[in-house]
Amino acid sequence: MSGRLGGLASLWDLAIFSVNSVVKNRNFLLTKGQVKGLDEQLCNVYAPQGTANKKELWTQILSLKESYVGMWFLLGDFNSVRCPEERRNSGFNSVAARDFNSFIFDAALAEFDMKGGKFTFSVGHKFSKIDSFLVCSDFFNKWLEACCKTFRFFNSCLERKGVDDVVRNAYNRGLVGFKCIRGDLRKWWEETKFKEEEEVNIMKKELNMLDKEMENRDLLEEETWIRMECITSISEVEHRKSMDLRQRSRIRWASLGDENSAYFHGIINAKKAVNNIPGMAIDGIWCDKPKKMKKEIFGFFRNKFREEYQSRPTFSSPGVKRLDQIEADLLICPFSKEEVKAAVFGRGSDREPGPDGFNFHLIKHYWSLLEDDFLQYFIKVP
Repeated sequence: MSGRLGGLASLWDLAIFSVNSVVKNRNFLLTKGQVKGLDEQLCNVYAPQGTANKKELWTQILSLKESYVGMWFLLGDFNSVRCPEERRNSGFNSVAARDFNSFIFDAALAEFDMKGGKFTFSVGHKFSKIDSFLVCSDFFNKWLEACCKTFRFFNSCLERKGVDDVVRNAYNRGLVGFKCIRGDLRKWWEETKFKEEEEVNIMKKELNMLDKEMENRDLLEEETWIRMECITSISEVEHRKSMDLRQRSRIRWASLGDENSAYFHGIINAKKAVNNIPGMAIDGIWCDKPKKMKKEIFGFFRNKFREEYQSRPTFSSPGVKRLDQIEADLLICPFSKEEVKAAVFGRGSDREPGPDGFNFHLIKHYWSLLEDDFLQYFIKVP
């Protein structure tokens, strides 16, 4: 698949959703099944860029919706916005928006409000809301209070006091997967961040007052200790903020890296200038026409890699070593706990987060707690 995504993947919890059938397409994955006894179609969408191609996709999905009964839930990157307010500093395609709105109306779908940020995609200073959650009216009416909230785990949380108690208490309640941890972590994070900001403001005021006193007199021993504690605490908070910024930069490099656009664009342009081929001599005649140059370069390499021998010699190897039966069985045997753990701990901690918002840093940190739940996806329990 072309584009930034590179492919589509749908994940679900077997305890909640069971699959009956799947319809695969270049731009969507339709998963048909039941959610705790309710017929439901879950469609994961990645729409193309062209306006005509999008309209064709809306027609295909609409046709499928008319063919299957039950509740419908569509989510993904629709590469379309519904109104000019859903874009900033980027062009608004009124035709594509009209087609998208018509599709939503004809399919009798409603859009779930997304909590958190107003936009879902950014490049430099361009922002767009191209990701949406569309559901049928029955689904919307059944879960009126449902909403979509973005969540991302930051590694700096593990350096704050109280996070271990939050994770372990949430996990010990016996809920499925990371869902219980995510909800409690979000609440704890909001409260901790608010308290932390208040404490930092108080410490900065106190530090500023002590610095002014230092200009007129020597500080008392207790005041000196308070000043050093304020500096240390503020430095720790700034360190955690820098960790968050560094982690965000790995996830949204295109946006944050644009602050150094002149530097990076200069390097890219310099490489383009070095690799540029303004022209070349063909049969002793200078040529600067791109099509003719491409044809000449293609012919040059085709001749270099052309097969010289029509009949290749055969290779007889009766003495080649083969795997014994034990080694051959190891290639197809189920994954062991040790293999799964080695794969997890060999993964980069600050890589992109999974669909649940957690990266491998948290999984490694709480491996002894999460091991059983994590292994069930890779090891079949008899």
